[in-house]
Amino acid sequence: MNELTICLLVFLLLGFFQDFLHIGDIMLKLLTEIYLYYIKVIKTHFK
Repeated sequence: MNELTICLLVFLLLGFFQDFLHIGDIMLKLLTEIYLYYIKVIKTHFK
């Protein structure tokens, strides 16, 4: 692996992440909601 190949891979990854950034945002919000919901459930069950 030379430096040019690594640079190309980094650019490809950045492009990939930018394409899925808004999807990742939605997924993060969903995961946060689920996480908070489970915390509520656990707190109510283990008092």
